[in-house]
Amino acid sequence: PAARGAPNGRAAAAVQAAASSQPTATMPAMVTLAAFVATLGAVALTAGAASHHDDVVRRTVTSSADSGPGTLREAIAFANTAMARVVVTLESDVRLITALPEYTNDQPLTIDGECGTDDDDDDDGAVRGYERDEDELVDDDDDRCEVRMADAGQNIFSSTSSASLAVRDVVLRGGARALSVAAGDARAASPSDTYVLALHNVLITRAMSVNIDIRTDSTPVLIDAHDVLITDTPNNVVRVTAQSAGATVTTLLSNVVATKAVIGFNVEIDANDTVTVGIDESLFSGAQRGYGLEAIIRATDIELLVTESTFSDNGISGLRFVGNVLGDGTLRANVHKSIFSGNAASGFRYLIGLPSDATVKAELVMDQVTAESNLHGMIILTPPSTRQSIVDIVLRHVNANQNVRSGIDIQRGASGGTVRVDHVQANHNGQTGVFVSAAGQANPLSLAVSNTEASRNNAAGITIVQTAADALTVTLDKVVANNTANGSGVSINIIGALPSGSGANRVRFHGVAVSENADDGVTIRRDAALVVADGLASVAGGGNGDRLVDVVAGSNSVFVI
Repeated sequence: PAARGAPNGRAAAAVQAAASSQPTATMPAMVTLAAFVATLGAVALTAGAASHHDDVVRRTVTSSADSGPGTLREAIAFANTAMARVVVTLESDVRLITALPEYTNDQPLTIDGECGTDDDDDDDGAVRGYERDEDELVDDDDDRCEVRMADAGQNIFSSTSSASLAVRDVVLRGGARALSVAAGDARAASPSDTYVLALHNVLITRAMSVNIDIRTDSTPVLIDAHDVLITDTPNNVVRVTAQSAGATVTTLLSNVVATKAVIGFNVEIDANDTVTVGIDESLFSGAQRGYGLEAIIRATDIELLVTESTFSDNGISGLRFVGNVLGDGTLRANVHKSIFSGNAASGFRYLIGLPSDATVKAELVMDQVTAESNLHGMIILTPPSTRQSIVDIVLRHVNANQNVRSGIDIQRGASGGTVRVDHVQANHNGQTGVFVSAAGQANPLSLAVSNTEASRNNAAGITIVQTAADALTVTLDKVVANNTANGSGVSINIIGALPSGSGANRVRFHGVAVSENADDGVTIRRDAALVVADGLASVAGGGNGDRLVDVVAGSNSVFVI
């Protein structure tokens, strides 16, 4: 993709070679984002459509003036008194001196720009941020009507209506809040419908903020942003709060570009039921003091889908995702063909919040992902849980190279599950290429690393630390860890005796190459632990600073080959 943070040659080759591969999930297959878009796109495009209301009132804006006949101000004032769905069509650009009237009516409103001469549907005016030059995106507004605010202290458009809102083919330029939506009691046209906020082919630029705050009782909420560019706008917040059980919230960001912000783009959803966040072909870049995208979700069942998107050159992290699971819920995240590069903190930061009194099943699958030239490539955190929560992590075809500290850092506190690292490149990092740790009570760690290279790192190629009172099972298959500057190629640390009946810690080697490391090729440290090692004869290498394989024993330890 022609976007900042594009992969280097090695990463591009790995992505291309892996194009036909699919991650092996341990949970039932998630819906693909393409199917997700196809299902929901039609709903959003007809937000508050005539099928919900037999009566539709139309107003046309023909004047560019701030006020008077045929102006946008007159159309919004009329919409506030209408008894049916209102469609406002702009046929002229608009120059505002003061803010438009706040929309307060309980009828759905659509604002549709028709200033261009191209009447077909070939998407010539669409934003393609993942594929196109940023300057071209800002200037590509021939088919959109521009609403410009001259006063930087005035809002452009605000709505406190509880009815659905659609804005299409419009440029919002300048002002304090270019768009402010505060739906205090969001509801749909009929009890069986969905409250929809749809932004299609919209450019928002040189404003101070975009603020969307939706509160719902039990009405489902759909936020659909498609072909949207937000640039030179410091603070952008989307917040949805469900005040009772039964409300599902879906947020779809497709072909969204958010660049040159100060704080970044923030999504906060607090629901008691199901939340789905889909991000497709989007770019989040250049947040000076924030995240490219920060998503904080609190719900019983959470699903995150990210495909073909870029999160680069941000002041903190590229993407920070926090999934706080309520009750005996689920969390499924799938990140596919995406780039997290050039960020001041981590490229990708993922945190699961697990309730102490419930059982959660969670899965993270990352496939064909690049996380390079960050402070950390990616950090994955799962805190301890007192119940038997299961967290499975699958990393396949991942490039995590040339980060200041770690390439991949997984700190695992959940009660069970597996970690699979397959076809990963984690080279030239300032600390460790791949770091995996498990801590806490009753936390067995099953880790499989295969077809992976972690060479020319500073501290270690691969580090595995188990400090939990449960068994560790590690399989290293076709692994290369050479030229570590100040440590071992592979370092395995096992601390603590196992409970009675828990068996032994097991480490299996097959086709492991470790050469020219400053310390050992492989270091196994254990303290008060029983360790069974299999396949040590398959460890090969030379030129290490100390031993090919070094077993360091603490007190009350047993090592079996």
